[in-house]
Amino acid sequence: MVERRLQRADAQQELGSASFAYTVQPGDTLAKIAQTYLGDRYRFYILAKYNSIANPSRLLGGQVIRIPGQAPKPVAAAPPRPQETTPPHAEPPTSPRRKEAERFHAEGLKQLGGGNLESAYEAFNSAANRDPTFEAAQQQREAARRELVTRYQREANTAFQRQELDGAIRKWDQVLALEPDNDVARLRKAQALDLKEKLQKLPSK
Repeated sequence: MVERRLQRADAQQELGSASFAYTVQPGDTLAKIAQTYLGDRYRFYILAKYNSIANPSRLLGGQVIRIPGQAPKPVAAAPPRPQETTPPHAEPPTSPRRKEAERFHAEGLKQLGGGNLESAYEAFNSAANRDPTFEAAQQQREAARRELVTRYQREANTAFQRQELDGAIRKWDQVLALEPDNDVARLRKAQALDLKEKLQKLPSK
């Protein structure tokens, strides 16, 4: 009953217009975020509506969402004791490769938000290749790759059933480009090629 009420509720009226930005961390879920900031893990439905997220289970590390309410105040660090002299800590400079990777990563998030999964994968792949230590780019590239493989497999099967063999072969090639060891894709492509060859040998009317 609670979930149904939250699904029907107006997100802005329910949660208010004041909000702050939150960058999703690896391993985060909307339920965890709702528990932390809204005090109720079952409010992830209304939090998804608040951010126009159609599928609450699809949440990627590095994605920026809005959390209703005021941002929590940072915990103030204890002042050093007078006798201690701590040299200022300088953050290591960001390498040019990391900067370039971050630029591709931002483009990937933009493309993902616009529903362009193929362009998002290419951008995440470029980011991950430029900086293999960039974990967010690595994770999002893998998530986008898996989703593309599923999409291409579905489209290939549909094309094969319609005997659109060239389209089916092209889609299986796209699957194999992402998963070279996919034995099912290799077998189904061979079947499509075999059927195409047999049809070409039939006498034309």
